[in-house]
Amino acid sequence: MPAEEQEELLRLVRAEEFYSQRGSLTLHEFVKQFWHVLEPTTPFIDNWHIGAICEHLEACYRREIRKLIINVPPRSLKSMLTSVFFPAWVWTKDPSHNFLTASFAKSLALRDATKARDLIRSPEYRAYFGDLYQIASDQDTKEYYKTDQHGSRRSLGVGSSVVGEGGDINICDDPNNPEREETAADRIAANFWYKNKWFSRYNDPKTHVHILMQQRVHVMDVSGYVIDLDLGFEILKIPFRYEGEKNVTSIGFSDPREVIGELVSTERFSEEDAKSLEKALGSQAAAQLQQRPVSNEGDMFPASKAESVSADAVPNELTLVRYWDKAFTEGGGAYTAGVLMGIAKNMDLYVLDVVRGQWGAAQRDANILQTANRDAKRFGGIAQTTTAVDGTVTQTGVYLGGKVKIWLEQEPGSMGRDSVDLLIRSLRGYSVDAERPTGDKVTRAGPFSSQWMAGNVKIVEGEWNTDYINEMGSFPKGKYKDQVDASSGAFNKLATKRRVRVL
Repeated sequence: MPAEEQEELLRLVRAEEFYSQRGSLTLHEFVKQFWHVLEPTTPFIDNWHIGAICEHLEACYRREIRKLIINVPPRSLKSMLTSVFFPAWVWTKDPSHNFLTASFAKSLALRDATKARDLIRSPEYRAYFGDLYQIASDQDTKEYYKTDQHGSRRSLGVGSSVVGEGGDINICDDPNNPEREETAADRIAANFWYKNKWFSRYNDPKTHVHILMQQRVHVMDVSGYVIDLDLGFEILKIPFRYEGEKNVTSIGFSDPREVIGELVSTERFSEEDAKSLEKALGSQAAAQLQQRPVSNEGDMFPASKAESVSADAVPNELTLVRYWDKAFTEGGGAYTAGVLMGIAKNMDLYVLDVVRGQWGAAQRDANILQTANRDAKRFGGIAQTTTAVDGTVTQTGVYLGGKVKIWLEQEPGSMGRDSVDLLIRSLRGYSVDAERPTGDKVTRAGPFSSQWMAGNVKIVEGEWNTDYINEMGSFPKGKYKDQVDASSGAFNKLATKRRVRVL
């Protein structure tokens, strides 16, 4: 038999085998089989992360995962896999599925919808799945097309009206624009749309699926916002370089890399190309590549401007304030933070201690009282003495009781007043007062930021340093601001307080 006939016969055998197995075809195998239909000039480069994304999407189809966030670097095929191949694969299983898809630009959502439709219409796809369903002739546009088995796909832009729409699987692909620096107003609008409009657009609350995928661009982009709301999403996080986190998911996936710094795909990216990309992205590399959108070099409190000092380097003469930014969410949400700050004769500022936790009201008040007792033991009411060889007793330092002034943030309204009054009564014997902050957080932080930027702030070494520096560095873009608020409050009180000898 001639070689050409042998090759054709082998192709037919393989096609028959593929046809007989089409019902059990995995999404990963489906992508490999039909990649050339959409990308005839671009070779398919397989990699473990592609298999991981496909496995999690399959779990969504089986309803093993019903809320999924996929955070991966750019050029990882996330849109091709999730917005193009996945809907076309699902319709080989159940062509009655309804899809709602969206992106930050409607044109991108329409682009991926068109690619999926081109695949569905292709002779290769029809040869294997043409008997299962057809695109309905009476509804066939880029924005909205249906199957003759009551399935559909509608595509729109983030911010668009979704009144009257519903999906079985909703796919939101890059809800934030990664190509430009969004304003706070842009992010607020996208978050509002996702939570209040998009998230409720489903056909059956018991079986619906939400898939949110993006490269991270900001700590409070839509992914960050949704994670903060704790809506029960599974998170598939694949950083560009391995940082030691396995990021294990509910279906048993974990990052297979073992070497710190290893790239997500050495076939797609050379080390030289990777470094060029990281350099080009600059401060955004941590977000868009590593899916870790927190920078230590923020707008108002860059880490490089603060000096770390040991406790031995703290001068003896300081004026001290412990300022509490209060919250009352136990086990999650906002933090309560108490920052102990002192000012020296030369006007240098020392952040000596931070106490912080996610506590309910009762636990919060108990921790504030416990901290006051500890501060008093350290700074007040006890005369420190030493005994010389000849038996004489020498007083080496006097701790002045009550000289750590305690300030409490007062929440608005009568309940806020009642709460702070109760706490003040529990702090009998201490110098304590309360205030209702005025103005926005950025404005209140301005005076302390000026001192920080001038290099006048010293951070005393302690276990709390990392969280403190990270939060200060990410302000005002960061997720949490409690330590910033407490620091700003402490400084604003110290700015007018008379110095006394406390050490």
